[in-house]
Amino acid sequence: KVRLPMASIRRRGQVDRRAGPPRAARGIGEPQVPQRARLCPVLPVHQAFENQHVLVLVVEDDASIRKLLVQTLSEAGYQPTALPTGALVVETLAAGAFPLVFLDLNLPDEDGLTLTRRIRERFDIAIIIVSGRGDPTDRVIGLEIGADDYIAKPFLPRELVARMRAIMRRSMLLDPQPGRRERIDAGPVSLNFGSRTATAKGQTINLTGVEFRVLEVLMHQVGVVVSREQLTRQVLGRRLTPYD
Repeated sequence: KVRLPMASIRRRGQVDRRAGPPRAARGIGEPQVPQRARLCPVLPVHQAFENQHVLVLVVEDDASIRKLLVQTLSEAGYQPTALPTGALVVETLAAGAFPLVFLDLNLPDEDGLTLTRRIRERFDIAIIIVSGRGDPTDRVIGLEIGADDYIAKPFLPRELVARMRAIMRRSMLLDPQPGRRERIDAGPVSLNFGSRTATAKGQTINLTGVEFRVLEVLMHQVGVVVSREQLTRQVLGRRLTPYD
């Protein structure tokens, strides 16, 4: 008689748990990937948005953060220009087609809030404040004087890019919609999307970028109640926060 090791004896229909699933079921060399991961592949940031080679201005005095912003934007497919102070910001914006600027508040030569106001007065571009001053008062003041968003340091690079894209989509600065109306009227109020100006009874209304988009959303839905959550999502591309 020949005695076989017990490990080699398997009853009919019994599966060896230590051996794992049959090779035919998972494929030779195929990694075991959860089904959800197969259906929802994660694309690199630079492949998730087709509008590339867009100029973005970065104004940041901290060399390490300035380097991080430039690297993040470059990897996302944008062309950042970095300045360590606010001295040449207005001249740089006037010389180039920058649809968006990242602005620090603690600059060595000029207060960032004052610079935000100066940029808003002269240029119709998106402004994102990136600052270590995360106090609610600073956030509110920054948004009220013309900033489109306020990101407190430290920040997640991918969140920063996502917020930037959301603002630029809603500002129609990238990828404008074909056949979009150049003007919309609601009673005595008119919005001109070409010049991005608003008038009421023929008088020009001075609006920030965010205020213009809020008015646009409301005028497209005249007679409909629009909640603050809906406004925040449609205008800023994010959820409502206690600071809004």
